[in-house]
Amino acid sequence: MHATLPLMRESDFPAINRRRLETLQVNLGWAVQTYNATEALANLIHPFWMLPLLGILELKARDIVGYCTLQFVVHVPLVLFLVWILNYTIPYVAPIRP
Repeated sequence: MHATLPLMRESDFPAINRRRLETLQVNLGWAVQTYNATEALANLIHPFWMLPLLGILELKARDIVGYCTLQFVVHVPLVLFLVWILNYTIPYVAPIRP
């Protein structure tokens, strides 16, 4: 393997706070996937992607409230359960500190 530490540059990008992940002993990759899953869930519940369709189909926002409620009731428990149970499929690897 190549030594990559000398190649890293200082950046104004915020550093990843791994202290909480180390306390919970959660894999860093899985923490990122959990964030992605919950972010996608929010896009299903608040469908900004549907705004153009509302204009094209001449619907009002209240016409899709049932759809949003159904997405919330079905997908929130499902996604939270899957995030919780699949967390145990990736083993925790302690970070290597230079």
